[in-house]
Amino acid sequence: MDAVAKGERPPLEKPDEIAIHDYCSELFAKHSISDESYSRAHELFGTAGVVELTALIGYYSMVALTLLAHQMPLPEGGVPLPVRRRT
Repeated sequence: MDAVAKGERPPLEKPDEIAIHDYCSELFAKHSISDESYSRAHELFGTAGVVELTALIGYYSMVALTLLAHQMPLPEGGVPLPVRRRT
C-alpha cells in the first residue's frame, strides 16, 4: 500500500499480480493498453478475464469519482492519502 500511495510499483512477484498491476496502471495513465500488456493479461486470464478486469477497474473508478464529487468524508480514524499531481 505504501508503494501505491507513493506512486511507485509495489514489490510484486507473481506473474498474475504483475500483469494486473501493469494493465491497470497503463490504462489509467495512458487511457490505452499496449499490445504487450494486453497479451500478458490475455494469456493469463483469457478474453472474459480481461473484459472482467477492465469492467472491475471501471466500476471502482466510478465509485471513487462519486465519492470525490460529493466530498464524502473518510470513516472515523481514516487518514487521507497525499494528493499526487501529474507533471
